[in-house]
Amino acid sequence: MINKTKSIAVLTTVLLVATVLPAASAAPDPPAYKVVFDHPIAAGQVIKGDIHSRQRQYVVADGVAKLAQPTGYSEARAKYQMTVGSVDSRGIPVVAVLRLDELFASSDTVDLPAKSRLSGKVLVRIPRNSGQYIREDGIEVSTRDSDIVGALFGGFFESDTVTDDEMFAPRGTIRVGETWAGNSAAIAKMVSGQLNTTIQPEHTKGTAKLNGIVTRVGVPCLDITLRIDVDYIANPPVRLGYMGVRTLTDDAVKIDSATYIAEQRAFCPVDTQLPELETCSTLTYKLKTHVDGKPVEMNFERVLDGRQNVSR
Repeated sequence: MINKTKSIAVLTTVLLVATVLPAASAAPDPPAYKVVFDHPIAAGQVIKGDIHSRQRQYVVADGVAKLAQPTGYSEARAKYQMTVGSVDSRGIPVVAVLRLDELFASSDTVDLPAKSRLSGKVLVRIPRNSGQYIREDGIEVSTRDSDIVGALFGGFFESDTVTDDEMFAPRGTIRVGETWAGNSAAIAKMVSGQLNTTIQPEHTKGTAKLNGIVTRVGVPCLDITLRIDVDYIANPPVRLGYMGVRTLTDDAVKIDSATYIAEQRAFCPVDTQLPELETCSTLTYKLKTHVDGKPVEMNFERVLDGRQNVSR
């Protein structure tokens, strides 16, 4: 027979022992970080890096994809040193001296011998005209070469556009693994300006995620992914020009709608006084049309990636 009195006494002893044992300490909360995309650049700073741009335009008709004409694919890459002359109130360069240590540009159908004309040259960006550059000796760079340089470095000078912080800066701090939504109104404004049309905020969606903390060139950085989706553009622009079917203003071409997706992975220093050290962004723009009553999809894709370091 079980001795109930003894059993109760043993149980009481166990409970008393359990009461006096120290409780396990709770795990500390993981660190939270302030996310800032628009790190200011100061006048006099020197930015060194390399950058690579790739663009592809193609048409899908009758289930077959083909590169657009006259230029379906183009590519440019450069190693550079940029000395910032002056900045605006937001820390975005206005005047800068750009030394192209190396420059390569190519296209599938058009000769772009920019390497021999620009590689090793020093260019000066003309204030308030981000699309034009002059050489150090005062000679104006051709429109074609300016387009190549602008495709690579235009993002440094976008002082009149919506900023990344306006679109994606979270209200509070963020922990690794957390996601947050972008500002649809700011995103719609940015895409509207980029495509020269009107985008409604209800058709835009922005998402962001802090993937982790990584080290780039010895600097702790926030590893962040951003994505913008525009599911409907009622009046898509015709700026893609000739896509190998007919000009988009041709009466036989009926433009239905367009969609837009932009993705970016950015490595932003935890030290907000340093700019992004590495980025890779992709843009996909699809224009849905009918040509002579047949559906034709026109596509534009761009990939831009770069790495840089900045003197302090």
